[in-house]
Amino acid sequence: MQFEYTMFLWIGLIGAVIMALFLIPKGTSLHELLHLPVYWWRVTISPKQVMQMERIAYGPHPRQYYLMYRGIGSPERIDKVLVYFHGGAWRFGRPEMFSLVASVFVSHGYTVVLPSCRRTPRFAYPDIRDDLTTLMVNIDQQFQPHQPAYLLGGMSSGGNLAAHLFYDLAPLEKAGFGVNRIKALLLLGAPLDLHQMPNNPLVTAFAGPFNSEQFSQASIPTYLTAKQQRPVLCIQGQQDGLVPYASAVEFIAALEKVQEEGISFHLLPQITHLETASWTCGDHSLKRIIFKWLDRQPIFDDFTNH
Repeated sequence: MQFEYTMFLWIGLIGAVIMALFLIPKGTSLHELLHLPVYWWRVTISPKQVMQMERIAYGPHPRQYYLMYRGIGSPERIDKVLVYFHGGAWRFGRPEMFSLVASVFVSHGYTVVLPSCRRTPRFAYPDIRDDLTTLMVNIDQQFQPHQPAYLLGGMSSGGNLAAHLFYDLAPLEKAGFGVNRIKALLLLGAPLDLHQMPNNPLVTAFAGPFNSEQFSQASIPTYLTAKQQRPVLCIQGQQDGLVPYASAVEFIAALEKVQEEGISFHLLPQITHLETASWTCGDHSLKRIIFKWLDRQPIFDDFTNH
């Protein structure tokens, strides 16, 4: 009797979850949460190519490391490198969980770096920003004497970190990094204008109190200047339940005031946060958008060290 009761309870629970998957509307955090197992299932079953992988520490903290992926039998000289930051609200996830990203780009001839940084709530924007500079200097040291071109990219909070490296160049210049080799930026469902984000603990743990000086420093439009005219691809779902699309819209509006060319913005009406994150799975339409955009950038075939 107890067995039958437990069985019916589980059947009812599973049925309720399945119904919720279809009934909870897009554009809500609950919709994203319920679809998280589906997302990870798709990532897990997606085929990955065999790659060389090396784990490299760039600081003493256990989170200060990165994974470097190369194709089997890849040449010693490295010409183009993707540095891709995973999402997780500046708090969750590990680079090891995103090897599918590496697999996709390695198959297109890139060396791929998946970084880890210190996390909130123990660490906040100033600490994480220091990690970004130390990280890039360390990565570049691995390729000396060659000087590769860098593509920076990231999903969700990882896009925010990639954008900090791309637009806030002063720390890298101070560290002696050749910032002219950071060539392009790929942003996916990223919180860019933080003033458009919900005032919740995940955001404030990273950026500090809303409208504080630290909050402005953590928001990307603070760093947009006419000096930087490099290509950027920004993809944002209009049904994103975690990052309001206004965050990307306001960022692009600010960018267009200082940059006339090289901006590619895709605001997709029916796409959620996790659907954007699923771009690596199968023949996803976003994968075609990304590599069509990259194919149009001659910067990776003609940079100064050739």
